[in-house]
Amino acid sequence: MAGFVASSLPKKVAAQYDVIGFDPRGVGKSTPALNCLPGHFDPVRPDSVPTSYRAERVNRDRAESFARACGEKHGDVLPYMDTVSAAKDLDVIRRALGSRQLNYFGYSYGTYLGAVYAKLYPERVRRLVLDSVVDPDDVWYEGNLGQDYAFDDRHKAFAAWVAKNDATYGLGTDPARVEAAWYRMRADVARKPAGGTVGASELEDTFLPGGYYNGYWPYLAEAFAAYVKDRDAEALVEVYENFGAVDASGDNGYSVYTAVQCRDAGWPERWSTWRNDSRRIHKKAPFMTWNNTWYNA
Repeated sequence: MAGFVASSLPKKVAAQYDVIGFDPRGVGKSTPALNCLPGHFDPVRPDSVPTSYRAERVNRDRAESFARACGEKHGDVLPYMDTVSAAKDLDVIRRALGSRQLNYFGYSYGTYLGAVYAKLYPERVRRLVLDSVVDPDDVWYEGNLGQDYAFDDRHKAFAAWVAKNDATYGLGTDPARVEAAWYRMRADVARKPAGGTVGASELEDTFLPGGYYNGYWPYLAEAFAAYVKDRDAEALVEVYENFGAVDASGDNGYSVYTAVQCRDAGWPERWSTWRNDSRRIHKKAPFMTWNNTWYNA
């Protein structure tokens, strides 16, 4: 990651800094590295959108199994998996480098880590660059609800782009019709997973990265069009493997994600709160609402 960031900076900027990255506690080469339940995201998972109490119960059981496995496997370190502790680790790195102050660049969750560090040690920050900022007042439950709407807006933007490029993809010029075609595709793979691999949840995982980066849109649109027009399951499997599949590194990342978010802030204790919020938001933002619910449950 440090190499990627360094290569992405303007040359004049990069020449002024030594770009240093680190694996936060529990991640990658930090020890112990968390991996609560390897294979938790292996296909084919249950449809994220529950159409019955039984379907909802299946997804709740999966979430509870993951949490139970985390406690059994990493219970000794979970109390120390939180953003404040990670910020203190960052200050240890600063001291080890012999620097009076640090310059920090972070995006997504890294913006929250940087903000917490600056709150703890304001006099030790020289320059702070935060990209795609997490609202510290919304961590983490409320922030995830807001994310549901944002993901849906991005999915609509993708559909509009596909419609604008109808000459290439041939799915029509009406964004609403393109979006409807995507949801028909979702219903198809929910009934019969593409290539025995890409079900409804895997399809959502595959198209989610397009919400972060427009550069993925041509690849996603090509597979989307191939399936809708030619029932090309192999095209969907290929983009799933490139964008949606979770490997061991992803299992590690998810384990740390859930551990830190659980420790950082309070969450609703009554499942009815989660259910009611998800149902309410899904009506307006169906793309990732329930998927995001199970990701954080």
